[in-house]
Amino acid sequence: MNNQNKDNIIDISDYKKGMDIPKGKKYKFKVGRNSFISDSECMKSKDILTMAGKIPYTNHRLFQNFHGGESKSLDYEDIICFTEPGIEKFRTIPTDPTDGDHT
Repeated sequence: MNNQNKDNIIDISDYKKGMDIPKGKKYKFKVGRNSFISDSECMKSKDILTMAGKIPYTNHRLFQNFHGGESKSLDYEDIICFTEPGIEKFRTIPTDPTDGDHT
């Protein structure tokens, strides 16, 4: 990758809470251990799951991790904007249709 392309990719994990994230760029983010790049400033949660090879609505949920250890569950239609400061990465959790059924 040449420097011009590298300069256009913003790694959102480098921006701590309160730091302004440049707009109009590509955004690098992590889902689990894997990195992905979005050409858009914002994406739906279900689209991030799909990029990560997970199937929304049927077998995985997405969680957003913030700097400082806070985590939040996302609905499939939630819109995540990578220009919002404080996002560290995302993680997926398999959904289990037997949750709460301990028989």
